[in-house]
Amino acid sequence: MERLEIETLEYLDLIVNREQFSQKYVRIKTRLYYKQQKFNLLREESEGFAKTITELNQNFSITKLTSEQLYDHLMALIGYFDIDPNRMLDLVIEAFEYHLEYTKLYVDLLNLLHFDQITLCQLIGFKFQQYQVKVFFFF
Repeated sequence: MERLEIETLEYLDLIVNREQFSQKYVRIKTRLYYKQQKFNLLREESEGFAKTITELNQNFSITKLTSEQLYDHLMALIGYFDIDPNRMLDLVIEAFEYHLEYTKLYVDLLNLLHFDQITLCQLIGFKFQQYQVKVFFFF
């Protein structure tokens, strides 16, 4: 039915009213076109997160990987596995926290990711706030 012309559908008595069908067709197409895609764990693949974490936590002194090469790998993972870029940024910051010996690489990588400073500061502030809550409940 979606491939035939409206006149043909009406002639074959597959639709009752041409105007109602046209309105419904336009509504459905508009809803599908303008519907915001939400990134969620049901759509994103866990294999992509695993590969991202592996890329970010490797021994860079052995692999001699540059920040540009790492950026290219991460962009490929975002595209292939449909990963939310904000989650990718969170993973980069977490890897940076654990591997301060590669500070230059991670700072260069964060510059390549082109996130505005406000987003970056909010994310880091949120992480610190969560750590404060965890420490508070720990004692």
